[in-house]
Formats: sequence, C-alpha cells, structure tokens
Amino acid sequence: MNRFREVLILPEFLGENPTKKQLLEYAQNDTSFEQARNYPTEKLGLIMKAYKLPLAIDGRREAIVELEMTSEYMRISNTPKEVADVLSIWQGGLVKKI
Repeated sequence: MNRFREVLILPEFLGENPTKKQLLEYAQNDTSFEQARNYPTEKLGLIMKAYKLPLAIDGRREAIVELEMTSEYMRISNTPKEVADVLSIWQGGLVKKI
C-alpha cells in the first residue's frame, strides 16, 4: 500500500523530535495497517504475475519472481544474490525502456 497511500486515512505527521508520549499516541491511533489489510485489492487495479526460474546454482532448483506490472514492484525469493542482482538490473533496464 506504500504506492497507494491516498486510499488510506493516515494520522497527522509528528514533525521533528516528537516526544515519547507523542510517539505512543501515534502508534495507538495509527490504523493504516488494518485499513490496508481490509482494502479490496480489486480496487487497486493490480496486474500480478509470477514466474519460476529453473536454476542450477548452489543446489537450488528454482527461483520465484513475483511482479506487479502497474507499480513495477518485484519480489525475488529462493535465489542466490547473484541471480537477484541480475534480475534487479534487468528490472531497472526494463523500467527505463517503457
């Protein structure tokens, strides 16, 4: 929901150097997590895709790449750092071309 903050009702910004009491009140009154969890995903217009990539590195058999096409969010799991780095570079190149 970080990319869709406009659909949430957020508490007022605390400003610089809030007191401990202000921080506690903020945390108690912040309902943004519950709002995000209860927000209907179909209203966001997300286009989700997921792929399994076969690997022969470090004994791992496949990496999982999840993409949300609208926000360009990418999550990579079950993969060595080298593969994640290459995919991140690919994503950066893809974003620049579109």
